[in-house]
Amino acid sequence: LPRIQAVIPKDRIAVVHSKTSTKEDRATWKGLLNGQIKVVLGARSALFSPVHNLGLVIIDEEHEWTYKSEQTPRYHAREVAEWLCKASGAKLVLGSATPSLEAWTQTKSGSYTLATLPDRFNGGTMPTVQVIDLATAEFGKHYPFTNPLIDAIQARLDRGEQSVLFLNHRGRASALLCLQCRRRIVSPESQLPFTVHHGTDGKPFLLDHSSGLTAPVPELCPHCNSADLREVGAGTQRIEESLKELFPKARVLRADRDTLTNVEEMQTLLRTMASGDADILLGTQTVTKGLDLPRVTLAAVLVADIGMSLPHFRAGERTFQLLMQLTGRSGRHAPGEVIIQTFRPDAVEVKAAATHDATTYLDSELRLRLAMGYPPAIGMVRLIIRGERPRDRALAAKVALETTAKRLNLEASVSAGPTFFSGGKEWHILVRSNSYRALLEATKLEDVIADIEPLETL
Repeated sequence: LPRIQAVIPKDRIAVVHSKTSTKEDRATWKGLLNGQIKVVLGARSALFSPVHNLGLVIIDEEHEWTYKSEQTPRYHAREVAEWLCKASGAKLVLGSATPSLEAWTQTKSGSYTLATLPDRFNGGTMPTVQVIDLATAEFGKHYPFTNPLIDAIQARLDRGEQSVLFLNHRGRASALLCLQCRRRIVSPESQLPFTVHHGTDGKPFLLDHSSGLTAPVPELCPHCNSADLREVGAGTQRIEESLKELFPKARVLRADRDTLTNVEEMQTLLRTMASGDADILLGTQTVTKGLDLPRVTLAAVLVADIGMSLPHFRAGERTFQLLMQLTGRSGRHAPGEVIIQTFRPDAVEVKAAATHDATTYLDSELRLRLAMGYPPAIGMVRLIIRGERPRDRALAAKVALETTAKRLNLEASVSAGPTFFSGGKEWHILVRSNSYRALLEATKLEDVIADIEPLETL
């Protein structure tokens, strides 16, 4: 917002998002209707503002998943913007260093015009990238800090420069493991491993990130009654502790959902970094996106593999986007360096991010989707089933859809299963077909939520 206000008068700009008050929204609409406001800045809901004589719609970071509403109506901002621009004759600009496969496919077909920016803003050069194989690296007691990463951070501290460190897992440890029976303590809500957190009082507790359920840390394993329980895996809380031990004089800031509860706290954190009053910024996905901090000359991914092996056909795409976005945080105003630590240095996502080569990755992933029959190569609809007997209803709906597809001679792949985070309390059906609309219209289904072209399929 301050950057836009630097070139456009404040009284000509309106901000629209879910946190703006009714009074603010009323003033915005009034300003739009009388022509005083010329620019609307906001989240996806800003597209529904009553803008007269619309000439331009810009969707920045168009690959972001938050542009798709996960609540009814389940619309995608990109599709709404396309319709809006066609209806009004306005131009649509989609911006991203890592375009979504959907947008990339549109450029291949000629529906979108591809415009590339070969040079960095301000004429800077892209940072050098070092990939460290965690399978062969040596560690001290502070996993996952390798010697090259420790040396790189120390070099920035010596020069008065800043570092950004990314780990896509909050909390102190990713799981609580019984060393006797080798089983993890899982949440009764989601059946997924609890994450270990430490409260402000320093006492540990267990948290299920998917449901929000909390529980005390047990003294004995609930599976075998052993007392030999150990915290395993690193979260941002533990990394913060390691940083303070490794670099006791460094000023460390942590940015995750545990430390940032509102926009104001994030703005305060960014001002602290911009003023040079902090040396290291550690965080989850927040630190990979849109930060322009002149003193940052090192960006590091502590463990790039987190999320890459999820049972989701977009897992690789998401990982690549995060890695590419993080490389953009380093060296924006001075020569920079990026370190990617991974157990899979030969993964195409890692190789493409290390060479700043989005084109190669997107083309490779698109070929894979075409071969395997996944979006955007084929249409998809997700049918969500909640309430009583979700398993029985989902399996019955699957049979009904398959029967209809066979009767109408429609090509369709139909699968059913529990959603990843529900612990069996919610089921969904994934239909992959370019004829899914005809299939749904010809099949009698009750009490299902239809998500057309879903982004989330776990």
